[in-house]
Amino acid sequence: MKYAILFGGQGYHHEGMFDIIKNSPSAKLYLDQASDFLKLTTAEIEKMVSGEILEDKYAQPLLCTYAYAIWKTIENSIPTPLVFTGFSLGEIAAYGCADSMNFDSLLKISSKRAQYMDEATPDNISVIAVMGITEDIMQELCNRTNTKIMIESAEEHFSIAGFSKDIENLKVIIDKEHHIAEIRDVALKIPSHTPFLSKASELFKVELESVNFATPKVPVLAGINGRLIRNKNAAIRTLSAQISQTVHWHKCYLNAVERGAEFFLEISPGAILTKMVHRESSRFKANSTSSFNSIEGIAKWINKYRI
Repeated sequence: MKYAILFGGQGYHHEGMFDIIKNSPSAKLYLDQASDFLKLTTAEIEKMVSGEILEDKYAQPLLCTYAYAIWKTIENSIPTPLVFTGFSLGEIAAYGCADSMNFDSLLKISSKRAQYMDEATPDNISVIAVMGITEDIMQELCNRTNTKIMIESAEEHFSIAGFSKDIENLKVIIDKEHHIAEIRDVALKIPSHTPFLSKASELFKVELESVNFATPKVPVLAGINGRLIRNKNAAIRTLSAQISQTVHWHKCYLNAVERGAEFFLEISPGAILTKMVHRESSRFKANSTSSFNSIEGIAKWINKYRI
């Protein structure tokens, strides 16, 4: 049975998320390396991920560490996946795991990405989730209110960013014109994947070009359009553009299915992508690393479906 690897994004850190890595000597080496890079003790990292808010400068390298440590521990004991695809920050982790860069570079790149995004973010930004509106209508509403679509998570499910006054205007219009739509406030202040961060995209592209960035060994689906990326230049172009362009994760999922993926492993301390797969179709198997007690158990689950 063919499968795809899904790399989760930020926001799902929690107490004990690194236990699965600390219990594996080979995986723990990467956590120790990240600890040295961030100049933090393991105890300090544990305290950070247990908190409600994890600053970007720590979140991005640590979540990449989580993904890289798990993947590198299991990759030689399981079949090669069809594709990698990452949700937002997860796309950075995907390229690291696909050997486009070594772990040192992954830590550096993810840290720089966080820095550039933080520095480019204007004041008074708000983010909401909107469900129950088609993409065409959502785009038209955003054009009217000077707001931007950050992420298309699923069909008729969007994350929207804008200045607080514009977001409030958008909420009023949706309440008035689209009664069946659902709106939720989101506790984010960075307008990721929107033109607000165009400067960050430019700086990040230069940063990617400065490291020893190689063609991915496993094809990666680009977040901005769901297309398969097989070469270095396309990877750098789309990965840097992703910071300031809408992420169409739903297209990535559909592309993976079209290419033959029948089950999915989400490498993430959360399970949001697993839940998305289950909502899309009950016929697909999906699981998250967050539901396993050991890295060996992850490999056993994948090999259970091996043909």
